[in-house]
Amino acid sequence: MNSLESLFKQVLTIGPSPGARGGIASVIQTYSGQLPAFCNLPTNSVRGTAAGAFVLAGAMLRMPFHRLRGRRILHVHSASGKSFIRKAMLISWGRLLGYKIIFHAHSGGFADYVDKVGADRVERVLKKCDAEIVLSERWREYFTDKFGCSDVTVLPNMVVPPVRYTPARQRSSDEPLRLLFLGKICRDKGVYDLIKALAHPDLRGKVHLTVGGNDEVEQFLQAARDAGVGDAVEYVGWVSGEKKDKLLTDTDILVLPSYIEAMPITVLEAMAYGRAVISSRAGALPELVADGVTGFLAEAGDVEALTAAIRRHVADPTLAPAQGRAARERVTPYLPASVTEALAAIYSRVLEK
Repeated sequence: MNSLESLFKQVLTIGPSPGARGGIASVIQTYSGQLPAFCNLPTNSVRGTAAGAFVLAGAMLRMPFHRLRGRRILHVHSASGKSFIRKAMLISWGRLLGYKIIFHAHSGGFADYVDKVGADRVERVLKKCDAEIVLSERWREYFTDKFGCSDVTVLPNMVVPPVRYTPARQRSSDEPLRLLFLGKICRDKGVYDLIKALAHPDLRGKVHLTVGGNDEVEQFLQAARDAGVGDAVEYVGWVSGEKKDKLLTDTDILVLPSYIEAMPITVLEAMAYGRAVISSRAGALPELVADGVTGFLAEAGDVEALTAAIRRHVADPTLAPAQGRAARERVTPYLPASVTEALAAIYSRVLEK
């Protein structure tokens, strides 16, 4: 057993099942395939609250046995809301069992959740942790200033590059620009702003949008029809595996005009595939997307700026391939080798406390 495997063998991860849907589940799935000696205990269920309660209880029952087998660090992946409540219980239980605790914050809306429930309540949970992991420098400053956390590390999400890299196509001027949106279909993701942009007279007939995700599907498709762009929008359901690979390979640009984000895996995946990105400035997106180099940034809700970014790509077929090449170079720090090395440094430091 090498030293890296020996180190990771001391870590027990708490988070969703790798087969679940959502951003944290995607992170766990990537970790499970890339990190040595990876072990994860799921804490909820897609079958609902009752089933989730049994899964959570099972995790709590198994935690002492993992501790006896040499797992010394509890790496807790958390969003806000119910996710944080579940993780707070497991953090308290893990502390009693003698684990070192790492709290890994994934929610782009965590500050809003703190305002809702009270900073004191959240701080009591974080005081039981030995270190915190966040997804951007802005969040590091938030945890340090808001809660007085003294060991906060910015760790990017991990993305695995495609097995076969296909450069972005050089489309002809009369071909429609192919846009791709992947994620939860709701207002917070800016999808209705995207419809407004597609309805601009300069873009009609010149753009095709493929949408993969779940939630407000019928409402979104009806909004597209009402705006007169229903024929420009294709819904393909929730995608993963080979289907996602094909969509990322076939698209020209990934679009994510979100109002709330942390560090979206879909953007990292698009960059790893060598695809340009048009996004908002929410969360860590300005740290991922270099405006004018690997894509374009617009303020959340600024439909005019979003439209202008799409229009620039429609007008210049060489722009998407050039930005895609730059995106692929920029994504290097998020690849498995870099993130694993950074994570190993965090684990080693926590074990020494």
